[in-house]
Amino acid sequence: MRDFTKGSILKHLVLFSLPLMGTGMLQAVFGLIDAMWVGQLIGKDALAAVSAAMPAIFFLVALLMGLGMATTILVGQSYGSKNYEFLSKVLSNSFMLSFALAAVIAVFGIALSAKILEITNTPLSIRPMSQSFMTVILGGLVFSLITNWFSGVLNGVGDSKTPFRIMCLNIVLNIILAPVLITGKLYIPWTGIDIRLFNALGVAGSALSTVIASAIGAIVYYFSFRHLHLFQKAKFHFKLDYGMIKKIFMLAWPASVQMIIVSGSGLIIVALANNFGPDITAAYGVAFRTDQFGATAIFSIGIALTSIVSQNIGAKQYDRVKETLRYGLFFAAGLGLLYAAIVNIFPVQIARMYTNDPVVISAVTSYFRYSGISFVGFGMMFCYLGVVRGAGDTLGALAMVALNLILVRTPVCYALAEWTPLKENGLWLGLTVGTFAGTFLYYLYYKSGKWKNNKKILEN
Repeated sequence: MRDFTKGSILKHLVLFSLPLMGTGMLQAVFGLIDAMWVGQLIGKDALAAVSAAMPAIFFLVALLMGLGMATTILVGQSYGSKNYEFLSKVLSNSFMLSFALAAVIAVFGIALSAKILEITNTPLSIRPMSQSFMTVILGGLVFSLITNWFSGVLNGVGDSKTPFRIMCLNIVLNIILAPVLITGKLYIPWTGIDIRLFNALGVAGSALSTVIASAIGAIVYYFSFRHLHLFQKAKFHFKLDYGMIKKIFMLAWPASVQMIIVSGSGLIIVALANNFGPDITAAYGVAFRTDQFGATAIFSIGIALTSIVSQNIGAKQYDRVKETLRYGLFFAAGLGLLYAAIVNIFPVQIARMYTNDPVVISAVTSYFRYSGISFVGFGMMFCYLGVVRGAGDTLGALAMVALNLILVRTPVCYALAEWTPLKENGLWLGLTVGTFAGTFLYYLYYKSGKWKNNKKILEN
């Protein structure tokens, strides 16, 4: 646990964000391993099937993401103000609320999976595999919720090391389980051992390995969590506090709507990619998985800013907020530039980790040429968003995201993909235009200072 209300902001940002970054990178590796096993062991159609399913899954869990953000904000501000009674209420009610919603979303998501894939124009040849993948992932959604909830709480109190360690465990489990569950075989390199254990599960096996790793991670989180000294002061009381639930929802609904808009935009993007056939769908899936490395590094800076800002606002240390943003912008833009350079220098090598198909590799290369540079703006955008969220102004954050995605990015992507000879390259270019437009909108809102006027959220 770390107190961000005193000491060097730069030191706090670096020491806190590095484990977050490591955790984010490992999450990206987690997804990359799944995609690599699917692409190499089954084929490009299976890779396209998983690529088509992921945005739909993201859309369904958007509400839980908003609750996670609300929990992090409330935990950070209550910890910064040393209000342990309030913290106890936040922990108990946010967990019960998130658990119940995860179960409901899983049931409805599985029931509607076929319709969702139809709406997003998923090619018929890969639709059964996409639905199989979605069903298994959603069936284990509760386990993913528990691990994400624990991670968000620990981030709120300044502990980014524990999530990093547990993610390392998840990676190891996924490396071992995924190929076995996909192929139904146990293969041990250098020994010649290749034993058939059961019938191949295909893409469902890839999803099942993720669910099992999440379940084990949730158990490890529980035992790590219960021994922390802080949570002897802020104990769980499994009794609903409707005032606290209302407070959580007031913070969560703008963040949830925001994530629904983001994921809805993602569904439109994958639907546009689907229009150009399975090869482009597979290419977008490869690029999307790779982008998670750049995105998670940048997300870690934004999450760090949210945690640091929320604690300092809770302690009424407003002068430290501007300094936090300044350092965050520097690091995030630098990371975005580094990522853009890497994917533009090594696009073919990156694509070949997933597939050897020349058409898919060529499309991946074009994607990085057009959209790689967008990560510079993406990094700056999430710094402004991190400060606004840390202040508890999730409604302002919602307005910023909605204006960008609804009025700029999605229409531009559609117009360039459907109305110009650029076709799929127009789609990739639209992502870049939308990101930099969003950066400018976020900057204008931050400069307006409206996020400073947010109503105090620690009042009972």
